[in-house]
Amino acid sequence: MEIFTFPVLSDLLKVMHKFLRDTKLRSKEGECLAITPSRSWMQRLDSLTRKSWFYALIISCSFFLPPITSLPYRYYELPNLMKEIFINGLLPYIQFAPILHISTILIVIALWKKPRPTGRIFYFYLAINFIFIALAQNITNTPNFGNVILLSNMFLFLVVGIFWLIGAIRPQQSLAPHKDTRWRFLGLPLAVLAFWSPMDYMGNPNFNPVNLLTSEYGLASVVVYILSFFYATIYKPAFRVTCVFGLVMGILNITGQLWISGYPLWVAFLHTPLLLLTIYGLLLRKISRRVYSPRLLA
Repeated sequence: MEIFTFPVLSDLLKVMHKFLRDTKLRSKEGECLAITPSRSWMQRLDSLTRKSWFYALIISCSFFLPPITSLPYRYYELPNLMKEIFINGLLPYIQFAPILHISTILIVIALWKKPRPTGRIFYFYLAINFIFIALAQNITNTPNFGNVILLSNMFLFLVVGIFWLIGAIRPQQSLAPHKDTRWRFLGLPLAVLAFWSPMDYMGNPNFNPVNLLTSEYGLASVVVYILSFFYATIYKPAFRVTCVFGLVMGILNITGQLWISGYPLWVAFLHTPLLLLTIYGLLLRKISRRVYSPRLLA
């Protein structure tokens, strides 16, 4: 564990130190003091998220981060460990599901009605949600392995959360919806399915409408779909990172039956919206190029 963990943590600390070093306090007369990353840093970050090697590096680092368990395990037991984490991860937090669902609905309505003042709040909301998922879903107690920390998943979700946090505190371009958005409603059934997530805690189908407020809904799928309506003005580094990591998680879950014994087929199917919507998000620039300004779509 020490071979892989400490270099990764060291690199992450260096990146955070560089970010804080390049961060500066700006204030104007009559305004509150705000923390805002310098534009040169934001430009470098935007360029970084366009590089395929950046994603290969982050994903490779996550795969080399082994789970931490209070009880010993062997590597051939990893599929069973992953299965127990899936079953037990969010059970202690299921009582908060209605709050998260209703909050998401309200903030999406506010974003649709008044995107300019709501955009920054939405980014903060996404950052909090992804960081919460990183900690809640990947730190749990299992019957056969004791207390578990799934470092690989936690690392990826934390990276996504940090990117949205940076997007919230950067010099912001106000969100504005595209004028012609009718064709984007083709993806609505996928987003609704991801938000509904009609299954019980064992991963079996459960089409109870109550799940619209109580399920473990797919946040990344919903985020990518909603922000596609504002693509020209969104914070694209965080959007790219969300799409790429969401695509990886979609592939891993859809193929879950190949490497996790007893992985529910229905759970694999419910990750289809994540796979399709993240691919759609990554192709948005090419899809929209003929309609919108190339400068905005960069």
